[in-house]
Amino acid sequence: MSSVPTAYYDDSTGIVHTVASRLATIKEFDAYMPQVTELLARSQARHGCALHLVEASDNPIQEKSAFAHMSDATKAQAHLSVRCAVVLSSALARMQIRRMPQSAEREFFGSVAEATTWLLGPQHRAALA
Repeated sequence: MSSVPTAYYDDSTGIVHTVASRLATIKEFDAYMPQVTELLARSQARHGCALHLVEASDNPIQEKSAFAHMSDATKAQAHLSVRCAVVLSSALARMQIRRMPQSAEREFFGSVAEATTWLLGPQHRAALA
């Protein structure tokens, strides 16, 4: 079963939310990337770095070929400074995500509330000052 990852921009916080509830096909991921890249650029313009909250609690690990494709595709976002909070319960999926390229900070959390607090927390405000 696959589900297209969805992304939206929260006007009140400037956080880009991605919801990935199941595995996505490569075609679905490729359709998602331009949308999320545009939203991350909008968040970066507001905060100085993009704030990205990824809700992927139910995601299992990706197949090797899909993961390699997704890793390559995220390199196109290298021009963005992204602070990414990932809500994920699987230790194996966390290990896999840690191998993805990243242009900025990434942390893992057990809840959306914890992730949001970290994204908007004092350490972020200090970095923007």
